Amino acid sequence: MNFNWLSYLKVAEILLQEENSSSSQETNLSLKEAKIRSSISRAYYSAFCLARNYLRDIEKDSELQNLTTNVHKYVINKLLEAENRELRELGEDLRTLRKMRNSVDYDDKTKNCYILFTNAEESLNIASKIIKVLDELSKKPEK
Repeated sequence: MNFNWLSYLKVAEILLQEENSSSSQETNLSLKEAKIRSSISRAYYSAFCLARNYLRDIEKDSELQNLTTNVHKYVINKLLEAENRELRELGEDLRTLRKMRNSVDYDDKTKNCYILFTNAEESLNIASKIIKVLDELSKKPEK
């Protein structure tokens, strides 16, 4: 059974909702930050994996079938270089989302939790947009 990558977006939403509904006194700040960081990361991976699968399964990208390194860069560049304007825009969005994800996954220091929370909300919006457009493109009849 294939994993449903939309589940990662749902996890991202749940993590962010938990932090939005809890008060600072109730939650350890480190745990609060970890949940917000995880939300951004899961949002990215949901959008990335669905974009990768779109290129592999719908666009029949043969190079992607056997690629084992630099897959993130490859998928983003493939979208940025697409003839379809919507795919190019998704490439820009996915590149933005990847930068946000890299920051929360690798940087020891971050901005305050409020800014991080705002970034998480933005990442959810970007990921949702990417997923919606990919779904619409997947339903278009082939030319």
